[in-house]
Parts: sequence; structure tokens; C-alpha cells
Amino acid sequence: MQFTYSKGIGLCGIIWGFVGYKLVSKGIIYFAQAQSLGLLTQEMIGIWVGVSLLIGFLKGKFILTKSADRVIRHIVSQEEPLILKRFLPKSFLIVMMSMMFLGISLRYIGIPLMIKGVIDISVGTALIFGAFHFVKKATMIYLALKKI
Repeated sequence: MQFTYSKGIGLCGIIWGFVGYKLVSKGIIYFAQAQSLGLLTQEMIGIWVGVSLLIGFLKGKFILTKSADRVIRHIVSQEEPLILKRFLPKSFLIVMMSMMFLGISLRYIGIPLMIKGVIDISVGTALIFGAFHFVKKATMIYLALKKI
């Protein structure tokens, strides 16, 4: 499968956005389970979700946009057309796999549902913020190359 720069960057954004959406959904489920068990009230859930969203926004703005920029620089350093197995750096794939392993292991570690919810919503929000960054950059590259 071959890609242009903008399609490759957009694909990264779609992947980050989908994973972020799934994590936020899972975090909300953790909070709902905590409420149904009587561990948290509705007001407490609202506060913790707000804190989680703020943490995720800050992490996305200050950390994941830098990560996304490194991936974007790697992608545009390749020759077009991009080949799927070559355009993502190996270090990025290793980090993604280790994060997935950590996420899966959280399911089996005995930490409170509230903490799991905060982690999932924070990381998911950060990934969604990073996904918007990818899509913005992909659009900018597409429009710049279209004018040439």
C-alpha cells in the first residue's frame, strides 16, 4: 500500500484519534462501574472527569504534539510514495506496543476503578488532541503541495 505525505500523516491522526476515543470510552465505563458500586457520587465523577480532561489536554498540548511532530518529520523525510511498513519509525512502533501492553495490564492490576478511569480519560484525551494536530498538519501539507 502506498501513500502520499498528507495521507500518511492523516492515517496516523486517524489511528491516534481512534485509540484515544476507545480509551476515553473505557474510562467513562470505569467511572460508571465505580458509581454503580457506590464508590463515587455523580458530583465526584464530574470533578474527576474534568480533572482527567484537563490533564489530557495539557499532556496533548505540551507532550504529544512534540511526539507527533517527530513522527511527521520522519514521514516527510521519506521518499514519496510512502510504503506502509517503512513510513513509521521503529521507535514509534515500540512505544505504541509498550503503551498497549501497559493498557492491557491495567485491566488485571488491582488498582481502583477511579484511577483507571482517570488514566484512560487523560491518555485518551491527549491522543485525541494529538490526532487533531496530525490532521491539521496533513491538511497544511496537502494544501501546500496542491498549490505547487
